[in-house]
Amino acid sequence: MSVPDELRRYVPRTDLYDSLELVHYHMPVEQPPATASYIIFKKGNKTYAKNGVYGHIEFEDSDASTVINNAIDALPSEHGGRIFIKAGKYIITDTIVIDKTHVQLCGEGTYATWLELADNANCNMLRIGHSTNHLMFNGVFDLSLHGNKNNNTSGNGILVHGYRVSDMFIERVICMSCPTHGIEIVPLNGPVDGSGARFWNIWIKNSLFEYCGSIGVNINANQNKGPIWQVWLDNVYVYHNDANGIAIQGGDDDYVKWISINNPHVRANDTYGIRIRPARHVSINNPHVYDNTRGIDISGPSAFTTKYISIIGGFSKNLNTTNQEYGIYFGDNVENCIVIGVDVTNNTTAGINTEPPNSIIEHNMGYP
Repeated sequence: MSVPDELRRYVPRTDLYDSLELVHYHMPVEQPPATASYIIFKKGNKTYAKNGVYGHIEFEDSDASTVINNAIDALPSEHGGRIFIKAGKYIITDTIVIDKTHVQLCGEGTYATWLELADNANCNMLRIGHSTNHLMFNGVFDLSLHGNKNNNTSGNGILVHGYRVSDMFIERVICMSCPTHGIEIVPLNGPVDGSGARFWNIWIKNSLFEYCGSIGVNINANQNKGPIWQVWLDNVYVYHNDANGIAIQGGDDDYVKWISINNPHVRANDTYGIRIRPARHVSINNPHVYDNTRGIDISGPSAFTTKYISIIGGFSKNLNTTNQEYGIYFGDNVENCIVIGVDVTNNTTAGINTEPPNSIIEHNMGYP
């Protein structure tokens, strides 16, 4: 008679692996605790995926992206699972795809688990989303994504793209040297009322986005993409990106709204530290914005209005350079804003360029 899976003990065949040492240290006969659905590790020039319940190796390849994708594909489509990537440097040649719900991709630490894009791969490193399904409760934790932009011409560190994504968490993640953006959040096309494609309830916390070829954090519902509502950026560090640090871009008045940016550190980005156009109900609390070409830029294209933007506390100024022209710059089609208690001293042109209609601009150092 057959033995049920829950009673089976898998004993590895040593001829499948590099050495008896691999079996002894990574494939114990005893069943390991079920802390992860799959455990990814490296030995020599190969990457392996070990079943987190039974302890046997199911996938192996010289390309880490193949192994990780095989592990994700093997997860149940209804409730996903946890992929744990042990410390080490992993070279990937293709996009890691999370296209089912309840999948968590976890490393052993931001400076311990390091995924690097291979030369001339020219692809996104990680993509989260599905073309027709609603994905919920996905997350990426405790790892680094290095885009190797000196040897690639395109690709984001993380691309969140699809029909519907909600309740997603990015925590303690580094995206650096990505050819395009560190992270880009962009739904499929959809109506502004959210009846089609839309994203909501997204948290990005305690993460670093630096030295990317365009934007560090790009929240993009431009050009009639589906709406993006309720995003929290908490303690994000956005440094030395070739265009903007943080960009919030809507395709209509209500495509992007209810965005909360708390305690951001935004430094030395080549264009704007934080750019908002158009959007509504965006709060920026205790910003540390410095040494960008322009600190915080808020505007609305000619057809739409940006409003209900608040900036409370913190600073936007030059600290180490004389690059930053404005602490806060209000462009056309902006109204109903609040700026209170922000230090905008030491900008080369002005702390704040103007006051939008129906706005409260009070108690700011360096203005008027």
